[in-house]
Amino acid sequence: DSGRVVLRGGLAAARAVADTASEAWFLNRIGMAARQLGELDAARRDLEAAHALRHRRSPPSDLWDTHNALGLVAWEQGRFRDAAALHDTALAEARMSRDRALISKSAQNLALVQRELGDMADARERIDTAVAAARDAGNARTLGTALNNKGMLEIAWGHPAEALPLLAEARRQYASIEYRPGHVNALGQVASAYEALGDFASAFAAADSAIALARTLGMRQEEAGSLELLASIHRSAGEPRKALAIYQQAETINRELGLPVERGTNLRETARIYLELGERKAARRRAEAAVQVHRDTD
Repeated sequence: DSGRVVLRGGLAAARAVADTASEAWFLNRIGMAARQLGELDAARRDLEAAHALRHRRSPPSDLWDTHNALGLVAWEQGRFRDAAALHDTALAEARMSRDRALISKSAQNLALVQRELGDMADARERIDTAVAAARDAGNARTLGTALNNKGMLEIAWGHPAEALPLLAEARRQYASIEYRPGHVNALGQVASAYEALGDFASAFAAADSAIALARTLGMRQEEAGSLELLASIHRSAGEPRKALAIYQQAETINRELGLPVERGTNLRETARIYLELGERKAARRRAEAAVQVHRDTD
């Protein structure tokens, strides 16, 4: 929020001298700040304004920046088809520029969206491209994020033991540049891997650390995701009522931030818990609501 105040001052100055290139740059950064604050409609509006300004230039410039940012917002709003198209365009632009760091970022984002859409073969191909490009780029943050995302996908594909060394390397990359937001996500993936391996003590420790760090950094969306993970671990450890209470905390944040896909997933997971508890009516209500949310978001 403090960064956005400074950026808005820069935007006003750029408009005062009719500097459209700088105006687009500031709008893009303001949009990304809004995204990090969970204001996704505002983020989309500012990013689309930046895109329109950049498209009017001859030749158009810096389009990767806005296509990538718009793709992230579309992804978080549950518009996965739009997100895939935007990240595919960004990847093509990155390849034209031959910038290995940008290629890695675009391939990572496309891999994660393809996973959401169920195209696991394409997701694997993209994430391998991302890791290779990040190593070539020699950028610690980009490589850390590529390894972190590959670790997440390995867990999703049922290979938690293979994920742990990837996540350990990701955390080393983040530590080398003191990038704490990356640690939040990596800790969450470590917790997921240990949960899948049945090591609940290690899973609880990693999830608690992720929640504490997310709260310290004011990362509300990451806090909700870490709470969802903690709830899942409690359920796996045989504590369903505790899991329900924690899912409710995450649901409150998801509603505040306007994250429909996460809400649908929480509804589905709590439906499963109610079914296990023998409360069939509550389970059905939540499962039907989850179906509707996920249909609405494609």
